[in-house]
Amino acid sequence: MKNEILRFFVHLILPTRNSVNNFLKKISSNFIDADILEIGSGLKKRNASAVEIFSKAREFQQTDVDVNLGYKILDLTNIESFNKEYDLVICTNVLEHIYDVRTAVKNLYKLVKKEGNLIISVPFMYPLHDEPEDFWRFTEHSLKKLFENFEIITLKKTGLRQLPLQYIMHLKKL
Repeated sequence: MKNEILRFFVHLILPTRNSVNNFLKKISSNFIDADILEIGSGLKKRNASAVEIFSKAREFQQTDVDVNLGYKILDLTNIESFNKEYDLVICTNVLEHIYDVRTAVKNLYKLVKKEGNLIISVPFMYPLHDEPEDFWRFTEHSLKKLFENFEIITLKKTGLRQLPLQYIMHLKKL
């Protein structure tokens, strides 16, 4: 109960999900009739999934690592069970929870079709959460290095330049 109350106030003060959803709404018309993979769909009661935003997709595959959520299971460090490439892969607020982030980024590349798109968001100035699996805070410089095999369409930050709250990236696979 204490964690839920704390989470409520953190989201009130640092509304990172709103920024991500607003960004996704702006680009959603580009992905009508697309095959979309969402990584880390999360709890329905927290509105973490973008499924409603992309209601005109051909396919919208929701995934998570938590077997109790009812989605297809996807661990970004082991994608052997996924042999499909997608027009759009959405990975919001997930990478900070993956210790082997380089393998995760390589696997994201494999999941995106040639000339397909990848949306990433990561927090920067944000409290520890979902411990003990909260490993990283990325800068825009580390993100550029990690995703150097993609073309950066958009690199957006919320907050101040020297004190960002989060980064949102729209990438294209070359």
